[in-house]
Amino acid sequence: MNPIEKQLEQTLQLVRNWPPERQEDAVQTLLAMHESGTTVYRLSEDERKTVETGLTQALRGERVGDEVMDAFFKRHSL
Repeated sequence: MNPIEKQLEQTLQLVRNWPPERQEDAVQTLLAMHESGTTVYRLSEDERKTVETGLTQALRGERVGDEVMDAFFKRHSL
């Protein structure tokens, strides 16, 4: 077993001890990754700028209010 396979097995063993609803989160995340393919996602220039702006704001301690996050989750059906 190569090192990444060993790490994957160790991680899955940890996940097996999580509550069922948290295990479901892990399953959904892994399935979404699988469905998106095996290639690395490359940010567009606009996406990169957006991420950099957000990181800069976070480093300054700026946070988004609950109402903005609620609207985001609703808009993206999350």
